[in-house]
Amino acid sequence: MLSRSALFQYFLHSITFENIDEELKIYKYDNSIWIMAEVLSEMSLISLKKLKLMKTYKLALLVHTMQHSVIDFERINGLTNTIFDTSLKVKDYCIFISLCLMKDVPFFALPPDNNLLKTSSLLHAACLVTRLYVSERKTGKAGDWTSKLANNITDKYIISTALLPIIPLVLSQPNNHHILQISKMMLTKELVHPQSISIILQNMAPINIKTMCNNLTIEQSNIAFNDISMDIKMINLNICLCLNTDLDMKSFFFKCIEKYEDILDNNTIHKICLKLKKTCKPDELVNIVKNEFSLLRDTLKNAKNRLKIKELINTNMFTYEEFIEAAENLENSIKTKQNIPQYLSCPLTHTIFIDPVNCSDGYTYEKKAIEYWMMKKLQSPMTQEKISMDFYSNMVVQWSIDELCNV
Repeated sequence: MLSRSALFQYFLHSITFENIDEELKIYKYDNSIWIMAEVLSEMSLISLKKLKLMKTYKLALLVHTMQHSVIDFERINGLTNTIFDTSLKVKDYCIFISLCLMKDVPFFALPPDNNLLKTSSLLHAACLVTRLYVSERKTGKAGDWTSKLANNITDKYIISTALLPIIPLVLSQPNNHHILQISKMMLTKELVHPQSISIILQNMAPINIKTMCNNLTIEQSNIAFNDISMDIKMINLNICLCLNTDLDMKSFFFKCIEKYEDILDNNTIHKICLKLKKTCKPDELVNIVKNEFSLLRDTLKNAKNRLKIKELINTNMFTYEEFIEAAENLENSIKTKQNIPQYLSCPLTHTIFIDPVNCSDGYTYEKKAIEYWMMKKLQSPMTQEKISMDFYSNMVVQWSIDELCNV
């Protein structure tokens, strides 16, 4: 017996636009189906129940009724209870949703108390079809549909397995103004994973970023900043200027000024001044950044012990490459006096440890190096098995290196 998750993953990969579209051709080109649906719509529910209608006519009848008798809640509810029985498969639900799209009939027009709206199979199908149509660019209403899905679906399982994967696809569309409404809905329901917030912000239309940031809690803003500030880009700078966070943003803004000094306008630099709570002019801030980086780099370059390098690196003012260079300089300095045991070198950086940490795979790594590695994969660099993000300092290695440096 397959689990609920396994079943959904099966349908996710087995149902494609092609095999749905193939069946939809019957409804597109055989007008007799819709003529029959119109005839059947005149019959009572009791009479319809006595007929052994083909699935094709059943689905066409329901869509036709929703299109032309939208206020007849009793009849629509009766039809859905008759048509959507245990014999229908997920693919059939997908066909129904696709027919709604074809006839421009939102399935959300179903009566509020309709059992179909509470059916996980229908909601899964709605997400699947929306995903397929967005990826195939078959409809311009994907954003609106996704917005309504976000508003109607409350089952966290359906959201995590079916709805969330649609978000990046909707974001990729030229007109993605719906994403603001979708995101706000899901944040209110606490259904967006914190780590997803940065992705949403980075793909959102610039005009909506400020509004979205104002809807984030301090905790959500902190998570977004920690994620976004790892990469120095103009889009990330604009986002961070809108975030309401209680974290120290100095190193990120300083690195942005250094990288984009030639293209940053005075208005942007003034906003950075306000964020840093500095009362200086834009050109003064640029000079402060230059002088501070120059002083820090000279200090890092000439550092002769592990503790000093660790202290400087923890300011987050330096790139990963600058950190590696500092470790190599320290290693070369020690090698002029004595040999360095192999166990005092990180298997990732191949240089002497600065801040060694023990991981769940039983190996010791440089902290910055393993953090950088884990941004890409959660597998052990040595064993290729799953690795925990929890690690702790290796004090023995630290003491050994400090002894080499005569600290």
